Amino acid sequence: MSRLRIAFLICGLMICPRMFGQSVKVNWNAHAQFSGYKTYSWKAAKNPGNPLFGQWVQPDVDDQLRARGLQFLYPGQTPDLLVIYSVQAQEKMHSTTTMEGYGWGDGPWMGSGGWGGMENAAEGLPPVATYTTEQPRMIGILTIDIVDGKKKQIIWRGQATVDHMSQSDSRDQKEVLNAVQKMFKKYPPS
Repeated sequence: MSRLRIAFLICGLMICPRMFGQSVKVNWNAHAQFSGYKTYSWKAAKNPGNPLFGQWVQPDVDDQLRARGLQFLYPGQTPDLLVIYSVQAQEKMHSTTTMEGYGWGDGPWMGSGGWGGMENAAEGLPPVATYTTEQPRMIGILTIDIVDGKKKQIIWRGQATVDHMSQSDSRDQKEVLNAVQKMFKKYPPS
C-alpha cells in the first residue's frame, strides 16, 4: 500500500467519529409555567421501541429531573408532569463513490477545444472508472416528552438523533446518557 493511501486511510479514520455524531433538538411550550411543576411520574408510550433502552433512559432522565428539584411519584398518585420516552431505529443507506484510473476521462478537455495542449495529455492512460458502493447503517432517534398532567398537553420535547447506532450495549448506553444530558441542559427553559 502506498504512503498516500495510508495517509488517506488515517485521515478517514480520524474524521469518521465526527461524521457519525449526535444532534439534539429541544422545543417547549412558551406559555407553560415550568416553575409551578414539582412532581413527575413515568407514563408508558404506545410504541416505546427497543425495551433495552428503557433501562438506560429512565434512570438518566430521573437523575436530570431530580437535579432540577422535581420529585418522583409512584403510580396511583397525581403528578404535575408525565414523562414519556420512545426510541426508534431506521436503516439508511450510506453511499461511497470512488474513482480509479488516470487521465482526464471523456470530459470537455478531451478532443478539440479545452485548454491549449491538454487534448493529448491523457493519451495512452486508461480511462477513469467510477464505482459506488452502498452500506446500510442504523440511525437511532430518542424522543422524551414531558406532559402537563392536568391539561394533558406536551409542554417540553427533547429529541436526539444518533447518526450511527453501534452494536455494543456499553456504547449505546453512553450515547443515551450523552443525549439525555444534552437535552436537559435546556430544561427548564429560560
